[in-house]
Amino acid sequence: MGDPVSAGLMTAASAGLKVAGGIGAGQSAKMEGKIKAIRYKTAAEAGRVRAIQTDAAYRDELSTTLANIDAITAGQNRGVDSATSRALASKAEQINSRARQVATSNEIIKAISSDTDAAMALYAGKQAMNASMLGVIPDALSAAQGLYKAGQGLG
Repeated sequence: MGDPVSAGLMTAASAGLKVAGGIGAGQSAKMEGKIKAIRYKTAAEAGRVRAIQTDAAYRDELSTTLANIDAITAGQNRGVDSATSRALASKAEQINSRARQVATSNEIIKAISSDTDAAMALYAGKQAMNASMLGVIPDALSAAQGLYKAGQGLG
């Protein structure tokens, strides 16, 4: 064990394993970031779909409300263009429109937040990979030094 070739090879092997472990940890962190980003992107897309569905649901609700106003007006033998009917329809449209815009906007904001989270997860994964690569530099130098010493012992 006292011979410089064995000592150099042992140093190189130990440092090499540390380098491999550090790179593996970085790759794992980067992959975790990618997986999180996919989850966030999926949530963002689901949020955009929910926004469309919410908008459609409110529009359907408004159609039903307006049809009910027309039915009630007709049942009272009044024209659908009477001042009362128009006022009720206008108020229903105003209330529905406000609620629809708020609900749809909330879903869009959630989607934007998920998109941002996805971008941050990717960035964090890349940064972890970069940090691991920088972290293994001393071990890589130690491995090179061990190989150099082993080579000196042979020559």
